[in-house]
Amino acid sequence: MRDIVDKDLYKDADATHFRKLHGSGMHDLPQTLVAGSSQIASSANGLTMQIIIKAFDLDKELEILDRQRLRIQDAYLLFGKYGGALYEGLLAS
Repeated sequence: MRDIVDKDLYKDADATHFRKLHGSGMHDLPQTLVAGSSQIASSANGLTMQIIIKAFDLDKELEILDRQRLRIQDAYLLFGKYGGALYEGLLAS
């Protein structure tokens, strides 16, 4: 169980992808589904920069989401089997 959570739900490339999206969306400059985002930043010494983030590739995002959904589903099923085995063990004792 621990290995599935560690490898599939944390260290896997898809999980890393979603952590980066969370970081940019919740703590930085979020992308949008249909248009990119633009931000202009000025530093103290007069330098001005424009940052442009492309819009999401929705097909790619849905493909990654579906793969991760299957991994999460497997982890929940395994956890249910583990809980069932513990429960059956309590009934037997």
